[in-house]
Amino acid sequence: MLQFQEQIIPGTVWIGIGNDSIFDAIQSSGARVVQPPSNKPWAYEMKIADPDGNVLWLGAEPRAEGS
Repeated sequence: MLQFQEQIIPGTVWIGIGNDSIFDAIQSSGARVVQPPSNKPWAYEMKIADPDGNVLWLGAEPRAEGS
């Protein structure tokens, strides 16, 4: 959803991905990592921020216990 705001407020967007193979490349690229890859019940996810403070929240299927 896009909204017009008088005051600019950074936003967050969830991006579902097919697998987590991109996470290592993102971390080694110098991107500003807000949350390193972590396994949650709903997804294996990480969060990065763009220069304006907007958060890209990437998530793949949760990893099996012990992986």
